[in-house]
Amino acid sequence: MTSVSAETLLDGNAPLVGGANVPTVSKSAVVVAGELYFKPAPIEAEWIVEGQPLAQSAIVSGSTDGMGHTMVWECTAGTFDWHFHFEETIRVLSGEVIVTDEDGRVHRLSAGDTAFFRGGSRARWHIPDHLRKLAFNRRVPPSAIVQAWRAILGYRLIMRAVMKRLGPALESPATQMILISGAAILF
Repeated sequence: MTSVSAETLLDGNAPLVGGANVPTVSKSAVVVAGELYFKPAPIEAEWIVEGQPLAQSAIVSGSTDGMGHTMVWECTAGTFDWHFHFEETIRVLSGEVIVTDEDGRVHRLSAGDTAFFRGGSRARWHIPDHLRKLAFNRRVPPSAIVQAWRAILGYRLIMRAVMKRLGPALESPATQMILISGAAILF
């Protein structure tokens, strides 16, 4: 993995891959990330409580549906309030962070620790020296979409059971019309 120094972050010369820093998703079952190219990932100024933390990130992969991505993120010392716009599962690769959640509970995470943060939540992060984490981020679809998807999946399960049970009776035009009508209601 490639690391970019704080000086490079400050002068804005961190290299990018294809301008977007998101690797192309391959149709292969296994995609091996090559060299990682970090770009600045500034923490919003109003979130910073103490110090001058400098952050950078490198996208490792993106999901085919565009709803998630995997990245390596690292940051220098500082304290800030982080707002999670996505669901995020992290694995600390090096360094440590002391996280105070919205309920005031304190969690010390260091190399090898894994944690989950809900989308829409906030936490205060204190990084004593540095932190490098692998992050799995996923956008949370609106609840209406989730409910519609569950209905479609439920309908598919019901239809499989009906088709299995009816077998030859499915050849009847009346039965086919009933099934098509049920599908049309969902779509």
